[in-house]
Amino acid sequence: MMIPLIRKPATTRRLLLIGYAALILLFWVMSYRSLRFDLIFLILLGAAAMMQRGRSFIKDWLPILMILLAYEATRGMVDDLGWRVHITDLINTERWLFGTIPTVDLQRLWYTAGIYHWYDYVFALFYGSFYFIPFVAGFILWIKQRSHFRFFANGLALLTLAGFVTYALFPAMPPWMASEQGYISGVTKILVGLTQYAFKVHLPSLYMMIGANQVAAMPSLHSAWPWYTFLCLTYFYRWKAVWFIVVPTTIWLGVVYLGEHYIIDVIAGVVYATIAFLIVYALRKHILDTTPPKNYDTPAISS
Repeated sequence: MMIPLIRKPATTRRLLLIGYAALILLFWVMSYRSLRFDLIFLILLGAAAMMQRGRSFIKDWLPILMILLAYEATRGMVDDLGWRVHITDLINTERWLFGTIPTVDLQRLWYTAGIYHWYDYVFALFYGSFYFIPFVAGFILWIKQRSHFRFFANGLALLTLAGFVTYALFPAMPPWMASEQGYISGVTKILVGLTQYAFKVHLPSLYMMIGANQVAAMPSLHSAWPWYTFLCLTYFYRWKAVWFIVVPTTIWLGVVYLGEHYIIDVIAGVVYATIAFLIVYALRKHILDTTPPKNYDTPAISS
């Protein structure tokens, strides 16, 4: 009598999910670029479909997708508002706080023109995790406890909205652009050079059809999103999630070194994220409703 290698459908789904996740992770690592939010949504939808929870995923995640799409679609219009772009005041504040410009110092110490070290790739990889890591964290929360995901998603939406409003009212030039225009010297946009070694795959994305705002350095949402994710994970899982601090701290150092942000941009991002977390924490009794809707799917994979 032949014994099947895989006896349970749940085991098959687990193997498919593991293989699926490995392929996505491989592409992300080899491309050194951000996976856009709409592509990540489709990737996670595929994983949810394998777990037989596709309909619930669309219902719970579509609002945050629409908010992000609206954010990306409108932030490219900020230039039309005609507000003065802040350049020298950021540079002067950085010098007043630190006596120097840390981005310039870091690139002088670590960057070699035409040569890319291991840490260049590490920082680029973490920089490209802007959407990927928070979305994956949110997906895990969604699988384990829907109310936790609601807490996470509400704060993330609030944080993103606050960032957009600030970009509209306070457009700020990043260090690499300030260097290109002669306001400071010695800052290279390192990410541009790294892309020549990236795995060249161009996937269709709504994001690529939207004009990006090049003067949206303050606050640094690249710094804010992972810090907000860390606060949520430690709130729900306590000491078990403390290791995640590696993600935001690496990104903070990376965005400064890569010339994408000043330290004050990072500080502002951390402040914004902390305030967003405290707001949803104060409203947690209204958000953490553990009663699932009647049509909510039963998880296909048990923990």
